[in-house]
Amino acid sequence: MSGYVRLSLKDNSQVELRQRRCPINQEVTTHINLINLALSLVVQKSGEIVLELLLKKLWQWVLRDENLKRLSTAIKLKILVLYLDWLLHKSEPGEWEE
Repeated sequence: MSGYVRLSLKDNSQVELRQRRCPINQEVTTHINLINLALSLVVQKSGEIVLELLLKKLWQWVLRDENLKRLSTAIKLKILVLYLDWLLHKSEPGEWEE
């Protein structure tokens, strides 16, 4: 019964209708699928290009001299704080009092 559709009517009678395959609908579906594929490829490539440009700008900003100096100072301060924290934890409670 492929190619037939059975419909039930309000009075409980059934009607069988033959489905016809329309080559125009298949062509339209194929074209829509191709358009969807092309659009998805364009969007993906555009996203890659934008991301690449943003990352390039970010690294240029990070690697500027004033940013490197600021980051270097921040890292040195964090290392100093970690060292002082380690000293405080290593020492005994009354050792720092005079």
